[in-house]
Amino acid sequence: MHTNATTPPVRLAWTIWGFGATFYLMGFFQRVAPAVMTVELMQEFNLNATALGNLSAFYFYSYVSMQIPTGILADIWGVPYLSTHHNLPATQAAALNSTLLVAWAIGGPIFGGLSDRIGRRKPLYFLGCALAVTGWAVILFIPNLPIFLLVIMLVITGFASGCIIISFAFAKESVPTHLAGTVNGVINMGVISGPTLLQPAVGWMLDRNWSGELLQGIRIYDLTAYRAGFLLMLVWALLSLALLFFTRETRCRQIVK
Repeated sequence: MHTNATTPPVRLAWTIWGFGATFYLMGFFQRVAPAVMTVELMQEFNLNATALGNLSAFYFYSYVSMQIPTGILADIWGVPYLSTHHNLPATQAAALNSTLLVAWAIGGPIFGGLSDRIGRRKPLYFLGCALAVTGWAVILFIPNLPIFLLVIMLVITGFASGCIIISFAFAKESVPTHLAGTVNGVINMGVISGPTLLQPAVGWMLDRNWSGELLQGIRIYDLTAYRAGFLLMLVWALLSLALLFFTRETRCRQIVK
């Protein structure tokens, strides 16, 4: 039996893609904007790091609840960390944050395409997670990285983090087909749970390790405090890597009917 499959007009396809890309860029702007305004937000609202983390996490709360029935460094803490400890102007620090997320966006379709091409999910997913964990460890715990090396590590780490796209196909192929939509919602909820939980948690760790330094009424956090806060993010990534050992390779096919 032959079926006549038709494809939509190119103009319609690009229009639909354009809508999606536009909304993504709007969401991207809303997500990273607080990172550039960290000092102003803390000053105007008299916030410490914990309160600022909770304020930033509100972006994700409604999103998580809707996913039941989608990066901490880039969201809010990256700009002050890069400005304070790598002596970068806020504009350059924000540009580096954006570079990280752009690399992430590029890595997604590449990891997904390679996974489909080789017919395997688990090896590429494991490779991406391992590279991301290694990249974050280098960025956070090797002091005085030259700026060119910092940029390279951020690009590699962001690109490797794009492996997360594999999880959607991986999970879909691991459950009965009638649960495909549900499991994708659960996966997306997990993705957003990271920043929802870690934004205030990182802020809390920063406050716990604050040395007491103030500048124009704003708390200044030293490298020890940032490392303590970002260690939570690294542990989260290590947990993701460890959990992959308990998954079953699907070989890009539905293994549960």
